[in-house]
Amino acid sequence: MLLPLQMKKVRLMATRDDAPEAALLLARLGVFETDSGEGYEESMPERPAEPYRVQVREAVAHLDKILHFLDKELPPPAELPLPPDMEQVAASGAFLAQQWAACSHMEEQQRLLQEEDKRIRQLELSLESFSNLEIDLGLLNAEHTFLDIRVGTVPLENVERLGQALGLAEYRLEIFHTELGVAHTLIAGPLENFTQIARALDAAAWRPQTVPDEFAGYPEQVRSELEAEREPIREALEQLAQQREEMWQRQRASLAEAATLLQAAAPFAQLGDELHGRGALTLLLGWVPVRDLGRLEEALERKFAGRYLLSSRDPAPVERDQVPTALRHHRWLAPFAALVENYGMPRYGELDPTVLFALTFVAMFGMMFGDVGHGLTIALAGVALRKRVGTALPFLLLCGASSMSFGLLYGSVFGYEELFHPLWVSPLSDPVLMLTVALGTGIALIAMATLLTVRNRLVEGRVLEALTGGKGLAGLLLYGGLCLLGYRLFQGGEVEGWLQWTLGIAAFSILATIWSENSESGLAERLLITVVEGFDTLMGYISGTLSFLRISAFSLNHVALAIAVFTIANSLDTLGYWVAVVVGNLVIIVLEGAIVMIQALRLEYYEGFSRFLSGSGHAFSPLRLQQPINRVNQTTRTTP
Repeated sequence: MLLPLQMKKVRLMATRDDAPEAALLLARLGVFETDSGEGYEESMPERPAEPYRVQVREAVAHLDKILHFLDKELPPPAELPLPPDMEQVAASGAFLAQQWAACSHMEEQQRLLQEEDKRIRQLELSLESFSNLEIDLGLLNAEHTFLDIRVGTVPLENVERLGQALGLAEYRLEIFHTELGVAHTLIAGPLENFTQIARALDAAAWRPQTVPDEFAGYPEQVRSELEAEREPIREALEQLAQQREEMWQRQRASLAEAATLLQAAAPFAQLGDELHGRGALTLLLGWVPVRDLGRLEEALERKFAGRYLLSSRDPAPVERDQVPTALRHHRWLAPFAALVENYGMPRYGELDPTVLFALTFVAMFGMMFGDVGHGLTIALAGVALRKRVGTALPFLLLCGASSMSFGLLYGSVFGYEELFHPLWVSPLSDPVLMLTVALGTGIALIAMATLLTVRNRLVEGRVLEALTGGKGLAGLLLYGGLCLLGYRLFQGGEVEGWLQWTLGIAAFSILATIWSENSESGLAERLLITVVEGFDTLMGYISGTLSFLRISAFSLNHVALAIAVFTIANSLDTLGYWVAVVVGNLVIIVLEGAIVMIQALRLEYYEGFSRFLSGSGHAFSPLRLQQPINRVNQTTRTTP
């Protein structure tokens, strides 16, 4: 559980004729992640799956577009047939291309009809603003010899002033529609006087309104014409929908057959560049978990009875960055695993921190948010919303349980601290103790993170860095010595000689390591880098430890917020008291609960993971069959 699954580099050779069936078998098992197979370009230069992939990809694209146009889904096949050969894939592709041509023609007709329908609907919406005009709308676009007729909009507050200004030029203003503080107006007057009103129109923020050319006649007449124009479009769309349904009923079995064939073909097509070949032989390289290797061998033997060659070996040190990381967790750890992967995937060989992360995160949350009532509310909310929160339910339950546990230690229930005696201590009664516990927690977690760093670097073969580096054993000795030194000085005791020697040796080791790592730099630059990085290492340990003081700060803050709630509540009458208590506790649970989760996550990421987790690994993504089929999916690589 603390380590990714051990992996083997696998070399599978099979005949060219058996390669498609082998690919389908691997996809069914879901234990084989393909590798590029670099180094075999000259000995096995052919790519047997590449032409196959081109055909399958084109056919899948056509099928996907057909089903998208028909707006239908295909059920998953009861069982997959043997992978089809190139001729079968080509025949299926030709059938799908023909069907897509028919669908494409209908789709284009539908698009044109929908655009025309949309145009008419927009005209109908525009007509609404002219519906109160009892004139032939065609006159608004016509040119007149002596009469000037215009329509436009003006803010309601400017209508009266504009009307007065227009009256001076023998123009008349009529409002025929208002909406959202804007008046739609009709102005009319002598054409020769327009120059006199132009400035008044601009001052009143009058904006001309376009009258569509289609509006010829009275509004009711135009509306009837538009409805008559839409009727054949509706009929044509209904006819197309009927044709689409008839095509689905007619071709459903054939489309399902094509989808089944393509799904059986997808694993071999997915190999593409990764399958090497020469003559009648093919070669596939990949990674398989050790625990699944026996199952793979048994399946190959049952299927091909000796017509294959399977060999495996441990990953070479130079391949460490290429090896996928396969993690397995209990479902209760799923939300914590997601948070770990959000930071980064452990590299192969690195410790999987999910279990440690879950334990420490839940503990820190409870320490900062200890209250029986608040924890119970979080847990019950998770249960009540379990369908909505999904896989996050264990996260909420564990955090709630931790909050309840520390609530018992602190003696707090919804902020009430007099209901029962605390099993340990109320945070506000002894802040110094809480600060001490927070510092001790930080020291323990940083020391554990440093030990994990030492272990990971030893596994990677970086022995010198693991022993003498600032994040290695020397750094741990320096950190432990500094903690003990601080304790001695705080207690007023003497600093033993062996402690001084330990600090000196650890500091010298760290500085010497930094010095040697920068051997290509000039003397002055090398010296500067050594001093700066050495100081940074020291301050990293000190600042990281002090960061954990926020645990005690939030535990005290939690009590202080409860006191503030009760101070407000006690100043109100009985009803107001209980309203204030309920609302105040809800605010604490929602706002402070979210802040505490963020702070605990920050401590995990920046004071924990950043010290030992590279985050540069990639998840094990084996060849798999995607089930069930909706429209159609190629074989995909998914993390199991």
